Amino acid sequence: MGGPDRQRSQRVSLLLVVVGLLVVPLGLRAVNVAVRHQNAVASYIPSVETPRPRSPFDAEAVATLREASNDFILIGDSMAGTRIDPTCL
Repeated sequence: MGGPDRQRSQRVSLLLVVVGLLVVPLGLRAVNVAVRHQNAVASYIPSVETPRPRSPFDAEAVATLREASNDFILIGDSMAGTRIDPTCL
């Protein structure tokens, strides 16, 4: 079994993990605010990628998807920098 030193070591390790879970996302937000391009829209998701100006929605993509003869089309609003305009769908 573990002695008091082992239990203390485990508590310190757990505390470091919890602190890291809080500091990393909040730290990323602070860095992104500091280095954001002036035309970039702030994101609600903390990310390593620097916020950048986004291109306008490409309505031609909707027409292309409508013409496709696929059984299924999966569309995702991901963190990869792509956005979907729900009013066009």
